[in-house]
Amino acid sequence: MRRVVIGTPTYGMIDYRYVDCLVRSVKECAPEVELHPVFMSGDVSNSRNRILRLCIQDIPDVSDLVFIDSDMTWAPASLRRLLAHDLSVRRGKKSPGRIVSGLARLKSDVPTGAFGQRRGEKPDEVGLMKVDWCGTGFLRMDRYGIEQLWARARPYRDGGVALRAVFQYHYDGQMVSEDASMSGSWRALGGECFVDTQVKVGHIGSKVYMVGEG
Repeated sequence: MRRVVIGTPTYGMIDYRYVDCLVRSVKECAPEVELHPVFMSGDVSNSRNRILRLCIQDIPDVSDLVFIDSDMTWAPASLRRLLAHDLSVRRGKKSPGRIVSGLARLKSDVPTGAFGQRRGEKPDEVGLMKVDWCGTGFLRMDRYGIEQLWARARPYRDGGVALRAVFQYHYDGQMVSEDASMSGSWRALGGECFVDTQVKVGHIGSKVYMVGEG
């Protein structure tokens, strides 16, 4: 059985629609995949770094981590699709391989804008498209990749907890989102970033985009 952590930074109350998607995913992924939800409140970059630390040090036998933000909705089939991709394609002995984000399109086919489009890049035969950076709101990385990033990131402390700055708000001398900084570090290690253009997710905000059953 694979043990997959669902890592969710929170900003207060968690919407019932997120909870519904999570419960259905737990049921539909079993027994082949055990989903292990982890919730972390506070600054989003610190929360993501704390979740990484838990995956490496505290939760045994983690095979993968899927970050899913608390304002997202999704169909369990979309999560299963994300988990089915081969992330082990390595460009070198110390390359972290691939990360894959499902943040390409909302349910209504509205582009999310949560990835860095590469000029002339098109999706491959299974719908994966290589990008410069990808959003972390619905993103999978495997344990090998997490360990590679963690080992090379700058150490710091947050509230007495020893962390590594995998997610931060600057990269290469520029202020960027924590998603972009992590993606930059991933690519610097020889890894590749992809979005799955066949996945559609929902978003809960001033306008709600929901996904259907399945």
